[in-house]
Amino acid sequence: MAFKPRKNQNNNSGAAAIIGIVVTVVLAYNISGYIKNRHSNNSGSNISGQTNPETNNDLSKIQSLDQQRQLQEKNNAVPFEKKVMYFFSNQEPAVGKITFEAENYDVVFTVRDKATNKIAAVIQLSQDRTAELNVPLGDYSVNYALPNGGTWQGLENLWGTFTSYHYSNQEFLISRENTANGYVIHNRGIKCCHQTVVASNRHISKSEFLGGS
Repeated sequence: MAFKPRKNQNNNSGAAAIIGIVVTVVLAYNISGYIKNRHSNNSGSNISGQTNPETNNDLSKIQSLDQQRQLQEKNNAVPFEKKVMYFFSNQEPAVGKITFEAENYDVVFTVRDKATNKIAAVIQLSQDRTAELNVPLGDYSVNYALPNGGTWQGLENLWGTFTSYHYSNQEFLISRENTANGYVIHNRGIKCCHQTVVASNRHISKSEFLGGS
């Protein structure tokens, strides 16, 4: 009878040891998984914080191209001077007049004859200067180009990529009105440009400005 309790005690000790081993293994597994997850998260954070070398290369190329473009525009710079160039195709007498004023910018105007839809004149006008264009009777439209920085490169490129092109919404109908004492010619003019005027006019493309439709 005294032997049996001693046997039960040994069995209980063995079971406790087995349970302890199991608990230790489980804890070790969980700790190992936690460490792996921390390492993975840290690695992910490091990767996301790193800059892709290819992105750096692309940005460097863009910067280099922009610097080359600016240098090329600077090399192509020429003096901006007042010029009035006529391209009228009809032979009618130029009895009317359109006046131009460059108020606070250097400006290039193009005058289009609505009857033919062709450029009739180009006016290159320095800031604070005025010009007059003698024209036959008819209906005209005027576009203008302004610098937003950059340097003048001539009529082909104007101010390069810094040029903005606009369509004037003014009417340029040059007409003749008969009166008791003879007749009166109704002339037109444009002053360029307050920012409010520019904002009210439609932006156009370079091809529209230079003669495209």
